[in-house]
Amino acid sequence: MVTHLPGTRWEPLPLLEPLPHPWKRQGPQSWTPVSYVERKQPPGWKVRDVTFVCPEGALCSLWVTTLTEHIGALAERPRRLLVYINPYSGKKRGERIYQHKVAPLFSRANISAHVIVTEHANHARDHLRTEAELQNYDG
Repeated sequence: MVTHLPGTRWEPLPLLEPLPHPWKRQGPQSWTPVSYVERKQPPGWKVRDVTFVCPEGALCSLWVTTLTEHIGALAERPRRLLVYINPYSGKKRGERIYQHKVAPLFSRANISAHVIVTEHANHARDHLRTEAELQNYDG
């Protein structure tokens, strides 16, 4: 958990995980956008963005470095996932939903995913029983 960012007061919020982006500069001010995922009810997720504005680029760089280090230190955070996509789910839009909504989130969070599109009933189960090398994945 991030407990201190120089030049600001930080209050951790439950269920939020910031995902840092490189800092940017415009004129005399610098800023860094930070994205996070918020859990919604009924089950679902919403991507939110906040922007930290700071008086100088060095301070923004320090913020990004601090956030990146703290997020990287989270032991329970997945980094490598095995994903099965049922192409008939979601009104037969399973692959498209994954490509347009899920994959970009994984990319922003630096999570790699090995994606398998199922081809028949029980394909995922059979793959898990015979071929999957689960030691290579966090989830």
